[in-house]
Amino acid sequence: MARIANTWNAPEGFSHQLINVYVDTTPNAGRVDTLRDGPFVLFDSRHAWDVNIKIMGWGGTRVYFASDDSSSSGVYDGVFAEALPDHTTIRAVLPKKVVGEPSDSWKYYVLVASQDGYGPDNHRPVMSKADAWVFGGGSDLDVNPNVIDILAPESGPRSQHSQLGSWSEPDRRLAVLYPANADGGATFGIRAATILAAALLSVAVLGYFAARAVRGRPGS
Repeated sequence: MARIANTWNAPEGFSHQLINVYVDTTPNAGRVDTLRDGPFVLFDSRHAWDVNIKIMGWGGTRVYFASDDSSSSGVYDGVFAEALPDHTTIRAVLPKKVVGEPSDSWKYYVLVASQDGYGPDNHRPVMSKADAWVFGGGSDLDVNPNVIDILAPESGPRSQHSQLGSWSEPDRRLAVLYPANADGGATFGIRAATILAAALLSVAVLGYFAARAVRGRPGS
């Protein structure tokens, strides 16, 4: 992250960031919508997600699956997140038995939002105008992404700007996102590693958060 703040003293060491990692692990399976309303995005139908790692403070880090329903509480046993001492990295750790053995064929979506315990699925809304508890530059119709940052190429049709801006208010069309490594290139800052003894999958997500400082309500 460009900066990690812990204004509300979350035990994980970060208060504002809400990170969702969606992983396409199985060809011709998964879903293209999110489990619950909140991010307001869709995913490339060729790379539907099977596993969702939701990374947030106050003990909210969970693993969800495409087969879950919206009332699922997710998997949290052995799952946790923490800010590292470098003050720029958030690491989420989860049992490898939960998600399976990582493969080079897996595709990853990484979405960064701002955590709001009162927002839809803990997402701070992006509205048409910025206010004390919301971002601006979007719509008031729950059609634009409540997402601040994604891992994507810096330019071109798959850039962050192109993907997050692909929504349409008149058509009530959600933005469609593509995996950071859709073309097989290592264009994303995710590394999967086996942690000795615990045999855990450690996902270190590196990227930019919003350039502007965000002050928010506790995420409890």
